[in-house]
Amino acid sequence: MNAVCSICNDGEVTPDNQILFCEACNVAVHQICYGVEKIPEDGATATTRPDLPPLPIVCELCPVKHGAFTRLDTPMSASDDSSVTKWVHMTCAKWQGLNMVNLPDASLLEDSNGRIFIQNNNRCGLCGMKSGFKVKCADGHCHAHGEKNKGYFFHVTCARQAG
Repeated sequence: MNAVCSICNDGEVTPDNQILFCEACNVAVHQICYGVEKIPEDGATATTRPDLPPLPIVCELCPVKHGAFTRLDTPMSASDDSSVTKWVHMTCAKWQGLNMVNLPDASLLEDSNGRIFIQNNNRCGLCGMKSGFKVKCADGHCHAHGEKNKGYFFHVTCARQAG
């Protein structure tokens, strides 16, 4: 089976780290990447999250509607309704360090490594959408399509898909 994990983008498997497939959407994930400690005794290599809502799920950080999601357990801003479940891609969450620090401005997030993610009207330099949080490209020679005098901003998932 030649599957690639949608979280780490690797297809290597070991006896303790198999690739699992979601029964609902067929997304492939390593059991370690997705936090599945043990494969069931019957050897099933499929998993579903009982807490997942009906598809499609929307990531709070990017516009991509497919992939491996996890529930966001902490509100992204003080104004968020804690009774509303929000979801993020495992990739978005892992890349951003999982430890988000809410800044006084609810349109900004800072990850545990000090990177600032911006929710603003700047378009993603790859998908062209304005929704979600984007990180500004740190490469001074970036040739992506940005908006005049605003720099180049990207969703994590868009940058990953672009290579």
